[in-house]
Amino acid sequence: MGEFTQPEIQELVKFYNTDLGKKLASKQLNLAQRGMAMGQSWGIEVQGIAAKYN
Repeated sequence: MGEFTQPEIQELVKFYNTDLGKKLASKQLNLAQRGMAMGQSWGIEVQGIAAKYN
């Protein structure tokens, strides 16, 4: 993988075994979906503004 060192992965495993880590894991998909929706909305808004100058 290369993004994380072995010690970092061990710390992540520890974190995801905590109550907060479990809560984050259960909400990550929803957070990602909301973030993508916000990004798409912003992109459409910027596209409309940019179109005025083309």
